[in-house]
Amino acid sequence: MGSLVYLLYPWGFILQGLALVHFIRRRPDTYWLWIILFFGPLGALIYIVIEVIPDFTLLRGSFEAFPRRKRIRQLEAIVLDNPSVGNYEDLGDLYLDDGQFARARACYDRAISSRGHSPDAFYRRGIAEIQLRDFAAAVPDLEHVVSGDAKYDFHRAAGLLAHAYANTGEAEKADAFFRQATEKSTLSETYYNYAEFLAAQKRNAEARDWAERILAKKPTMPGYLRRRERPWFRRANANGEVTTKGTRSTTFSRVSEDREARGIPLLEQEGWLRHQEKDPIPKRRRRGGHSHELCRRTDHPGRAFKGGFAGFS
Repeated sequence: MGSLVYLLYPWGFILQGLALVHFIRRRPDTYWLWIILFFGPLGALIYIVIEVIPDFTLLRGSFEAFPRRKRIRQLEAIVLDNPSVGNYEDLGDLYLDDGQFARARACYDRAISSRGHSPDAFYRRGIAEIQLRDFAAAVPDLEHVVSGDAKYDFHRAAGLLAHAYANTGEAEKADAFFRQATEKSTLSETYYNYAEFLAAQKRNAEARDWAERILAKKPTMPGYLRRRERPWFRRANANGEVTTKGTRSTTFSRVSEDREARGIPLLEQEGWLRHQEKDPIPKRRRRGGHSHELCRRTDHPGRAFKGGFAGFS
């Protein structure tokens, strides 16, 4: 028995190490961390079977990189002899899938200059330009696509156009196209970009609501989709935490200004705000007394809190 423990001893630590590395990189549900730590090698083995092995399906794109790059080399040689529009579009698609966005954009430029009526080339060039953070160049390309078909790529084109507008200072157009896209699409990318736009516009309560909509999809998703959407869940969770902090600080500053305008001393304000940070929901006074003024004000910024002042009258 002692020899068996001796043989398994290093492998148990290796299993735990592999499980912890995967947990840090993929960030599944937190309870898995405690299973790995407290159940030792057995917990790590359970985690690997349930979480790590199914994730191998996500590596399909990595395995496809080798034949894709081989095809890229072939097309790079072909376009030298036959610089047709189709060959440049195919090469641009391969560059885009491989993450070589500048080269993809150059190929789409050549394809569009020869035959400028292909919406797919405009759309994919717009995606490459967004990845390169050249939002001003992406706007006309995506406008060309959306003007011809507002539903293009299951409304993703409209969502990306709104994202491009948001990053070029056209807030009204961005808001209109985000509303149009989110009415028809449940794409996490569009929801997250809309939440970022709303947070930049200081509309923190709305931003938090759209971030929560991404997280609300998680319980009903099949396992393979949850694994694919994990990056968006992490971003949405971080966005919700940031906007919550922003809403609290804005709310308390507005309350402080209001109380100062009514002649309440600053020291009393600070004590009141510290009390509110611990218990943000004000309580009614005893029967026969008057409710706190904040309870009666329906337009108070405290309504932005989840479970805030709106429940009191």
